[in-house]
Amino acid sequence: VRLTDGVNHSEWIQKGVFYIDTRQEKDTGSGAVRLTLRAYDAMLKAEQDYPWDRLSWPTTDTAVVRDICYYLGIDLDSRTSAIMTKGYSVQLPAQYSCREILGYIAAMYGGNFVMSDLGKLLLVQMGTAPSDTVDIGRRMRSFSSSEALSSYDRVELLVDDDNAYYAGSNTGRTLTVECPWGTQAVANALLTQFQSFRYQPFRAENAIFDPAAELGDGIIANGVTSGIYTMDITFGTGFRGTLTAPWEEELDHEYPYVPKQDRKIRRQLHGLTTELTVQAGLIQGEITDRINEVDILESRITQNANSITAEVSARKSDVSSLSSKITQSAESISAKVSKSGGSSSSFGWSLTDSSWTLTSNGSTVLKADSSGVEITGKITAKSGKIGDFSIVDDSLTTNGQTWGGDLSSGIYIGYYGIQLGDSFSVDRYGRLQATDGRFTGTVWAQMIAYDDDAGYFSGDGLETYSVGGWWGNDRIDYDTISTPNLVDSINESLANADWAAGVLSGAEAFETVSALHMYTDVFNVSNEFYFGGYELYLGSFIDGNGNVQRCVQWYS
Repeated sequence: VRLTDGVNHSEWIQKGVFYIDTRQEKDTGSGAVRLTLRAYDAMLKAEQDYPWDRLSWPTTDTAVVRDICYYLGIDLDSRTSAIMTKGYSVQLPAQYSCREILGYIAAMYGGNFVMSDLGKLLLVQMGTAPSDTVDIGRRMRSFSSSEALSSYDRVELLVDDDNAYYAGSNTGRTLTVECPWGTQAVANALLTQFQSFRYQPFRAENAIFDPAAELGDGIIANGVTSGIYTMDITFGTGFRGTLTAPWEEELDHEYPYVPKQDRKIRRQLHGLTTELTVQAGLIQGEITDRINEVDILESRITQNANSITAEVSARKSDVSSLSSKITQSAESISAKVSKSGGSSSSFGWSLTDSSWTLTSNGSTVLKADSSGVEITGKITAKSGKIGDFSIVDDSLTTNGQTWGGDLSSGIYIGYYGIQLGDSFSVDRYGRLQATDGRFTGTVWAQMIAYDDDAGYFSGDGLETYSVGGWWGNDRIDYDTISTPNLVDSINESLANADWAAGVLSGAEAFETVSALHMYTDVFNVSNEFYFGGYELYLGSFIDGNGNVQRCVQWYS
């Protein structure tokens, strides 16, 4: 809005941010069309459930308010931050709407949340001096008021049906406040805030006032000082409005929006809360068991035209929770169990007309469809079959084969090794046993054992010509080694050995023999024979009996 006399005008003053709900056009009969709009400010958005899973609980009141502003897409008025300095603790607000949470937090500060003229979330307190005050004098069509109410000397802070906190005496007026997160400190602070406050009802109709005035501002009207707690403005050639501090109306419902066709039945008894919500196209039932301030058990069933959902959750110590959810629709049935806090995890399954899927921590571990079964991860089985293999005692077998068994057919794969029939096996130490075999490549071995003699390779086990060189007759055969292509040194040695044997047998002759000692039974010499440098010859002598004896003699 702004003021103008047709020539001069003031600056524009913003009076809120509104979202159009309905619009209606009406012909005035003079060629003009009257447009009627029904619109709401951003507080309408607060009717939706609060998404509590973005914060760690418990947390502070300011953290919750800022998170709600972020979720609703609105800004927090700086004046609100200046008021909320207590840092009250807020427990997990599961199943509350954003508006309910804002109402409870505002109650702890003795006020209400409203949308300011700039479209920001503003906390309007009662019982404190207003930041701004407007004096409208007698510029109004009519005015009415009553005597100011007496001050409050007692605060009753209701947490639930069984728990409450009290502050002050019980001799005067009592301020009753409801808040599930109330504490004795909250009750004491409210008593201090309202102990000297006297509420002054009034009503100023069709008043002319400063367009910059907001809810919560102080006002002096017709000499009466109070606060502006409701404002009904008429925009036209003159800026007018009806300003009030109501008498009997509920002051904590400044924004009385109720969804259409909404019916709730709520009952709370000994920590148990049951709630049934019936709306167009929706039926929802909830049961909550608050065991203590931090341990909460909850169950919910939601039904609409498309699906039925059942949820159960258990929250422990505000940092750990377990939850399960089953959803059924015409197309599928799915279930999921989740754990948050510490080692978070989840497991679920989904059944459709074409497949069945198991998931763990968001990843598929098993999927079954018309093409077969896909498994990702570890498989453990103590019995059963895999193809033709049977799972028996931590092993895979066919035909009942066992390790060391004598079945001619059958396979064993297990702890001891691998066995095929009764003719082939490899044990867990890498030792291979086979009755027959053929190697087409290179074989490397540190030792070859033949029959039962390890390290001994008998020629009896060789086929003729099975070991040899590359040409000729240089082969190792049974009971023989041929020599044509052996190295020269071996051939020369063998030739010398053959000649020496011939000399000793008499088949060969020699000219000179050099030796230190020589013994023989028969000694034949065809030419000279020297011994010790003397030429020897065969002579004779007559012994003592007169007989002739043969002897070796030499020339001197």
